[in-house]
Amino acid sequence: VAADYVCSDETTLNVLENKDKKSYMWVHMSGLREKRAVVFEYQSGRDGKHATKFLEGFAGAHQCDAYSGYNKLHANKGVFCVACWAHARRKFFEITKIVKTPGLATKIVKLIQKLYKVEREALDKELKPSEIKTLRQEKSVPILKNIKQLLDDYKEKVPPKSPLGKAMAYSLNNWEDLNAYLQDGRLRIDNNDTERAIKPFAVGRKNWLFSTSTRGASASATLYSLISTCKANNINPCNYLRHILTAIKSAS
Repeated sequence: VAADYVCSDETTLNVLENKDKKSYMWVHMSGLREKRAVVFEYQSGRDGKHATKFLEGFAGAHQCDAYSGYNKLHANKGVFCVACWAHARRKFFEITKIVKTPGLATKIVKLIQKLYKVEREALDKELKPSEIKTLRQEKSVPILKNIKQLLDDYKEKVPPKSPLGKAMAYSLNNWEDLNAYLQDGRLRIDNNDTERAIKPFAVGRKNWLFSTSTRGASASATLYSLISTCKANNINPCNYLRHILTAIKSAS
């Protein structure tokens, strides 16, 4: 909450004690990779009020996948949304895998790839945030204008309920937020860091399947928070847990 750049995501969790509702494990993490904090939080639902309460007092850039539940958070003074180009690209990319003739979806995917090439250039050159912002203004803005022009040109020609129509609507409806990363060189083009943080939980869920109780789900959230934060800061989780458990035993 003290950071000025935070990323969030959420995934389902089967909690037997809460069988009448679909439970969720939320993940909130500081956007900057230095001294990063990663916090898992169990909640009995996906209502946006959970994120709003957790991030109470936060001000700055909040990156997510354009889930409408975050709208209340983004309405707070001093908070603005940064959308995820990986999500936007995925919707067009899925279309390219099933159509035989390259069309609009292919054009959009290729343009988005150019946006990522700009990000790769900034990374390879180890540019400072101010330099990244300048690079994006020079190279990314023209690409974004091309994408927007294509979307505007075709939006009246594509059935809105078709896969392509839905992909276009996602980008057009979130266009301002998809461009928000241009404001600050520290902001990333996508929310992939958070997705990578939540992936071990999703993979583990396939093995352990469920939590029996809400108390157990909250306990697992605590453990995932500790281990994920250790990993994010290049600290050996096993050594860390051994240290703190030994310290707790000594203190008691």
